Amino acid sequence: TPALATKIALLVGVTEYPGLPAELHLKAPVNDVRLMRTVLRQRGFDDKNIETLADGVDGATVPTRAAIGAMTIGAALGQ
Repeated sequence: TPALATKIALLVGVTEYPGLPAELHLKAPVNDVRLMRTVLRQRGFDDKNIETLADGVDGATVPTRAAIGAMTIGAALGQ
């Protein structure tokens, strides 16, 4: 029988950049993250396996450099 892999995803959406004027902040990442999360759910991803780092998205962690680094290192270590 084929092995069943756990589906995991990391979504990162950064709209606000410290040091940049507000008119240069991005608008689309919030929508992109929300839409991608919906697509992942439709494709069988469990909510607990979709980690979201985004500003302006309910339930998401703020996408700081430290948070992004922690998630990618954790993923590399299988955590």
